Amino acid sequence: MTDTPINRWIISPTVDLSCISLGTAYGKKGNFDRSILFLETAQKWAPDYDLVKSELGLCEGNQGRVDVREGYG
Repeated sequence: MTDTPINRWIISPTVDLSCISLGTAYGKKGNFDRSILFLETAQKWAPDYDLVKSELGLCEGNQGRVDVREGYG
């Protein structure tokens, strides 16, 4: 497993994200946050999906973007 900065996420692209908040993604197949425990779990799921930006209502990654901010998406 490669080293991953704590401020970045690895998350499965198959998770259907229904709500995004700062540091946390909630989806039909599970929830992910920035804790080390969840980082390690998610790395095993899909090491190629790296969410590089998250803010209230927005997550961006190398395989796409989820935007649930008011007036967007």
